[in-house]
Amino acid sequence: MILGELPANKGIVFRSESIAYLPQTPWIFPGSIKENVLAGLPFDQARYKKVLEVTTLNSDCKRLVRGDATLVGERGISLSGGQKARIGLARVAYSSAKILLLDSPLVAVDARISGRIFERCIKQFLSDRLRVLITHKRHLLSEMDGVIIVKDNTCRFLEVAEINDETDDILGDSNVIETSVADASDECDTDLKEETEGTQKDILRSFSSASYEEKQAILESAELQSPDALEARNEGVVRWRDYLVWAKMGYGLFGILAVCFLFILTILLHATCDIWVAKWTTVADREYRLDVLLKASPQNTSAIDLAHKSLSSYKWFPNDKNSFITLSVLTALLILVAISRTTLFFFASQKIHKMMLKAVMQTRMLFFETNDSGRILNRFSKDLNQIDCQIQLTYHDFIQSSMLVIQTCVLAVITSYYVLIPLIPLVLAFVYGRTYYLAVSRELRRFDCVAKSYILKHVNVSLQGLPCLRVSKDSLQRAVQEMHSHLNKHNATKYLMFASQRWIAIRLDSLSVLFNIAVILISIALGILSTIPSGDLGLVLNLCAGLVGMFQWCTRQSAEIENLMVSVERSLEYTKLTPEKEDAAKIDDQLLSVVIDTSDEREDVPLLTGAEDCHSNINHNQISQWKPRAGLIEFKNVSIRYQEFGHLALRKVSFKIQPGEKIGIVGRTGAGKSSLITALFRLVELDQGQIKIDETDTRSLTLDTLRCNISIIPQDPIMFTGTLRMNLDPNQQSSDNEIWYALKAVKLHELINSSPLGLNCLVSHEGSNFSTGQRQLISLARAILRGNKILIIDEATANVDP
Repeated sequence: MILGELPANKGIVFRSESIAYLPQTPWIFPGSIKENVLAGLPFDQARYKKVLEVTTLNSDCKRLVRGDATLVGERGISLSGGQKARIGLARVAYSSAKILLLDSPLVAVDARISGRIFERCIKQFLSDRLRVLITHKRHLLSEMDGVIIVKDNTCRFLEVAEINDETDDILGDSNVIETSVADASDECDTDLKEETEGTQKDILRSFSSASYEEKQAILESAELQSPDALEARNEGVVRWRDYLVWAKMGYGLFGILAVCFLFILTILLHATCDIWVAKWTTVADREYRLDVLLKASPQNTSAIDLAHKSLSSYKWFPNDKNSFITLSVLTALLILVAISRTTLFFFASQKIHKMMLKAVMQTRMLFFETNDSGRILNRFSKDLNQIDCQIQLTYHDFIQSSMLVIQTCVLAVITSYYVLIPLIPLVLAFVYGRTYYLAVSRELRRFDCVAKSYILKHVNVSLQGLPCLRVSKDSLQRAVQEMHSHLNKHNATKYLMFASQRWIAIRLDSLSVLFNIAVILISIALGILSTIPSGDLGLVLNLCAGLVGMFQWCTRQSAEIENLMVSVERSLEYTKLTPEKEDAAKIDDQLLSVVIDTSDEREDVPLLTGAEDCHSNINHNQISQWKPRAGLIEFKNVSIRYQEFGHLALRKVSFKIQPGEKIGIVGRTGAGKSSLITALFRLVELDQGQIKIDETDTRSLTLDTLRCNISIIPQDPIMFTGTLRMNLDPNQQSSDNEIWYALKAVKLHELINSSPLGLNCLVSHEGSNFSTGQRQLISLARAILRGNKILIIDEATANVDP
């Protein structure tokens, strides 16, 4: 309401325009740490340094090779939850906004750091501004000037002294309020020290602090450390292998021959239809003239005989009815041939899309850490659109114009072989011009594809942080200006593409004029010095005049084919992505068909085959029947690295977790906590050692089998567009009673029951109609329904009140 995202049905909301907003899920955009903090504002070194200090980001930056110039990736993929929260808070603190809306900014930060940030940043550094802090941590309320309690869609404003037992059902234990932030931090440190004194020290030594740097090294290895780094692209001519691979996708070698035959047949049928209509018109015209002559001058026998004689050569031609039937048959054949040809192209495009989707779904996490959504969307949108819509028409124009050029050249040479004198230089000049033009236009096409990625990325990122951008006119204006910058760069590439097309067109036209002049001069000379018939000379001039336009179009379309093949080249690159495992090509075809299905009930379901609970409509006959009997987990000298020759993120980690135990994993940011989960799910293969579940080596299991038997509740819960029932039980294996039991266990049954649709209530994009805490509880309910022996919880209750 304060942000203006929701209209007020009653009353009026007054607020200043100087507002900064930190959402519950911090908005992190692709760029460096420094760029995320500044968010387009002018750089003030002293202020910037102070902001990093009060948000404790300075210590993180010191650990990184590139410091605050380190790229964070899309959605902060290379950052921990605490680091993302602190970067979001630093952005708000660096701004000059007078009103700060902070939605649970400290939930992802450990207690010690949380206390320090609250004291130094929120209380002291931001003391001259109005701070609205949303929190469920009651011990922070003693530091507030006032408290607004929200319950049952109503608000109550209280002084801190007014909080009493009457509000305990909302805020929790009333004794907590007497504990200051500093005391809470000290208690947390003491408890942590006492609890870990008895643990094995060799386990703690196994966690390498290089874990976080490894993720940054991944980005560095992909040459993404420069904000202006371009997407990797090929150079030079498109390989003939790409032409062959793409052509074979349309029913293989038979498809190649069939397409060539159908192209030729289409052109022949089209020409036959034109000739048939011309003959039909001629016959009808002569019959009409004869009929008029018979009525006007029946005694003029000579004229009538002449008219009959002109019609005698068309005795073979059928009557109007049969002519219409013949033309209809020819037109129907033309349509059928065109449909067959289009089907072959469509099948090839569909196959490329399936292979791309299959490869992207199976590739390693490294791919998503080094490629933003704009690049991926660009391959699946613009490049596939070029393949679907433009290549077929361009091929048709090229083959048609080529056949007409060959036909015209042969007729012209047969009529007068002197045409070869200017024709050979013309062909050589056209080939040279095409080669020269293609060297530029092909690279411009590649630049155009890359420039489009930045536009898509900016749109996607802006949509993710739209509430943060719209909160003030300045931030929105900066986003619009950045969009204009990307559009200008893309338009500059487009302009150069069109300019190069005009460049080649002017030169081809000039060559055509020279060719016509040469033919005319030769014709004049032949007319004076030889006995060649004037009719033949006229035919040659007519053919050469038509040849010039067709030759120019043929040359341009042949160049355009290679330009469009850049999209095929880029699409085929995505079919060759390195999979997570060597046998990843054995993906279930049913899974792919479900992904392509756009029905509401099944939308996006297969994308859950990853680390979350493998909730997808997989063909279970192809999955091993292995299931953990007890849930014993054993790490034996486990070491992993994110890059082949990088530092170890985990070094010889060994421990055993007994069935039914609850194990807590603690450590500073970058210590390797997430690397343990990564190793367990085999998101990165082990460098050495073994991970066993119930004495079964996880490397002997398929990824589907392993991940389907481990549930995880992530810190950033994932929900998909559809219904709540689909999100809770995608495989439809649980009854309504079981689903309601799970919802009751996580205290969401009243909320869902209040909806008229109940379990069929709709879930918006990424679950945006639920709060972060509610999404975490839904993930917990999903895990309860799965009933797996192993459950991984990553700060699952960080956004849930006590």
